Amino acid sequence: MNTRIRLSIGILVAVAALSGFIGCSSEPVIDVGDTSIAIDDVIEHYKYQDRKPEIYTLSDAESYLESYAVKTLLEIAAREAGYYEDPMVVNSYESIRRRLLIGAYQADLFSDITVTEEELETWVEKNQGTGLWAGFIQCASLEEAQAAYERLEAGEDFGEVARDAYYLKGVSDIYLAQRGGLVDIPVDWRPVPRNEKLYALEDGEYSEPFFYDLYNEWVYYIVHRVGEADPEEIPEQDPERLKQLLAGEVLTLRRNEMLEAHLEELRGDAKIDVNQDLLDELDRQLSAFYQMAVAEELIAPREDLLSLEGEDLAGIANIPGGPDSRGKQIAQTAQKRRQMLDQTLSAFFDEHKNDPLVTVNGESVALRHCSQHLLLWMAADDTRMLRPDSRAEVLQRFVDKSVDDELLLQQAVAAGFEDQPRMAARLQRRLNEAAVTQYFNQEFMENRSRPTEEEVQQFYQDNVDRFVMDERLSYQLFLTKDRELAEEVHAVVTDPDNYSADVEPVTSVAEVEERLASGEPMHRIIPNLLRVYIAELSEDVSTATSNAIIERPEADDFTRPGFEHDTGWTSPVIEGTRDGETYYGILHVIDVSDPVNRTLENDPTLYDFIVAQILMGSQEEEFQAFLDELKQRYPVSVDLEQAADLLDSVMELSTQPMEE
Repeated sequence: MNTRIRLSIGILVAVAALSGFIGCSSEPVIDVGDTSIAIDDVIEHYKYQDRKPEIYTLSDAESYLESYAVKTLLEIAAREAGYYEDPMVVNSYESIRRRLLIGAYQADLFSDITVTEEELETWVEKNQGTGLWAGFIQCASLEEAQAAYERLEAGEDFGEVARDAYYLKGVSDIYLAQRGGLVDIPVDWRPVPRNEKLYALEDGEYSEPFFYDLYNEWVYYIVHRVGEADPEEIPEQDPERLKQLLAGEVLTLRRNEMLEAHLEELRGDAKIDVNQDLLDELDRQLSAFYQMAVAEELIAPREDLLSLEGEDLAGIANIPGGPDSRGKQIAQTAQKRRQMLDQTLSAFFDEHKNDPLVTVNGESVALRHCSQHLLLWMAADDTRMLRPDSRAEVLQRFVDKSVDDELLLQQAVAAGFEDQPRMAARLQRRLNEAAVTQYFNQEFMENRSRPTEEEVQQFYQDNVDRFVMDERLSYQLFLTKDRELAEEVHAVVTDPDNYSADVEPVTSVAEVEERLASGEPMHRIIPNLLRVYIAELSEDVSTATSNAIIERPEADDFTRPGFEHDTGWTSPVIEGTRDGETYYGILHVIDVSDPVNRTLENDPTLYDFIVAQILMGSQEEEFQAFLDELKQRYPVSVDLEQAADLLDSVMELSTQPMEE
């Protein structure tokens, strides 16, 4: 029987995730060493798989059985080599177990929460025609929000306070702070706290600070009602689309409220201890890093952020900016800071990973199981956990979320979620996956022979075009034979009035025409609006969904000018030829890359990169040899005659609801 299967790392992980129930209740379909597996066990396993492979034909069923045999081979080898007791495997599995059980418990808790069609109809009717001009002050902590509120109470202008106090975590926040917190599109009524609080105010009034955490924003708001918008200023909304939006918001709100009420009850009955020494040490590390970051100018001054406009502002959003773009420089500095902070925190978490952060009802929770509650702020805004005026609140939330997770986990275990058949199968698969992955890394990857110096040099010579390149242009190009059309498109995409940070983007030329007629903005940035035209009206649609890249020697009449300009440049209408025909083009420069001349002598990272490429190229063949060696120790046989039974059962299962 031929059971040779070519596997890459990705396929290995998928195979490792196939965790079955080993036993023999009928004639074995798979034998691996002394272990026999019945077709019933394979079917039972398939029944509880989260992501089921497609089994539509007898060939599919045969492939599944062969993969199941390899999966079993790797699990047996990993188990006998002690990897199921490996500390890294145990800890990795425990993190997964916690996440799955907490998720299942919450799903059950929320199972009865609904939004009725009647409610949606009522809300949509109430929403229609509503619109308020408003201002917002968003703060990262209650302390900052209270300070802003006191300034307002002392008679300071709302716009000035917003500019000084608005929490800047992204481009849209900078844009709003520059406008003194004033929105540029009227705010409609919705049954969520922020909108309801705004609509409860009288014109000219502002609210007290209130906490807002609908989608994990975790901010404090002060809202200011300026006045009602004129009917013609209020954008029309599609009722069905609005229903979907409101349903999502209200479901999330109701789940959050139910979860918080449940947790409040659990906290009231719980005995909770916090490792304050560990928390204080983390606070000292963050404080020291903050002082260093300020001293080395790794945190952009607020006024620098508020001074950004146009493409400088685009650079902050990781949209390519020109080489001298202040926004791009700030974004690069922020990325450097985040990497340094990540290294600092990683070292701290690695040193203290087994130390308990909290103890809940006598159960200690190691720091390793809590770190995600802090690290989630890295991507959104790492300065929030650094600044003294918000750091204390971040650390308190870190502790609270860690306690809440343990409370929910204890409830899930007490309710028997771990013993439910589908959950038990999922947990077993995750344990198998963790053990097999560690086994694969240690027994196969670590023992592979590295390529020789001659092999590395030969790979470089064979692939030199990947490492030595001329100057390159990344661009978008609209191309037409109609000069008048080109001029019309150019006028639209270069008109600054057609752009806004908070606009609902157009997706078709027909929508562009509608917005032109109404005078409304259409998009956030030029390249995205240009793509709309490229997709529908350009003779060359190659840049409709992604940018094109060309080297200088290959450039033509339409792309050559881009090499003489910076990122973000939009050309005037260019007249040129392609294939002997006259066209008119609009070029938008995404990026201009300098020439590249990477050699093994001048680039210290290139050697390791080439070694990795060579190892990847030979991995499948070497892994097959690794499997063949395992099969010498644990002979494998697969009875493919029983594949028909598997196929029949899969077809029957497809018509049945999933059992819990």
